[in-house]
Amino acid sequence: MACCCAALLKALSGRLSHDKCLSGSIRYNGRTGAENLANGVYPSRLLAYVAQADLLFPVLTVKETLQFAAASSLPDASLLLDTPGLSEAQRQSARWLAQGSQQQQANDRADALIQMLGLAECQDTLVGNEIMRGVSGGQKV
Repeated sequence: MACCCAALLKALSGRLSHDKCLSGSIRYNGRTGAENLANGVYPSRLLAYVAQADLLFPVLTVKETLQFAAASSLPDASLLLDTPGLSEAQRQSARWLAQGSQQQQANDRADALIQMLGLAECQDTLVGNEIMRGVSGGQKV
């Protein structure tokens, strides 16, 4: 089952090589990839795929790691405004997101994740690796 899920995620993110067994079409917000591109919306900015094996920088703290991940993968929030069928509340949230800088959005997302995952006590601890002492394996997962 994990293999099929990984293949589906790779297909959705455009990372699956064209296979003779692969058929059908993928739509993002009701549009094909080509239709989105024609409208200036890049599917690669709408989604992100993270491989199963996490590669973390051992010399970064937990907070720096989450900020880096958010800054590397946050979609352009202004693209959300083009999404059909958004309620006024959702549009207001998208406008609010689009106002902040990409770095501020990354910092806000990292802070929210730290709170949600209960990592406040170790947010300033180095991630570490097999050689360098850092957070525990449970905190990494």
